[in-house]
Amino acid sequence: MSHVLVEVVRSTRNAAVSLAEDALKSLKMGKEVVLEKNKIRNLPSEKKIYILRNWDSIIDETEKRIPYDVSLKEIFTDEEQLLMKNI
Repeated sequence: MSHVLVEVVRSTRNAAVSLAEDALKSLKMGKEVVLEKNKIRNLPSEKKIYILRNWDSIIDETEKRIPYDVSLKEIFTDEEQLLMKNI
């Protein structure tokens, strides 16, 4: 049953594409659309660049932002500190 459904969907999709192509051709836009589609397809994909910093630069920046001593306890709430005492 699913194979038949796939074929129906494929057939319907192909018919819709053919109708759209015919409409574009009647408007004399077929070639322009294909050219634009190819331009879009050939665009370079955007790549993310991650800059990895060494530990010393992270420490230096932290010391500039927080020039005073910070205890590890300060980052926990009072409730969390109580829980840690019970461990």
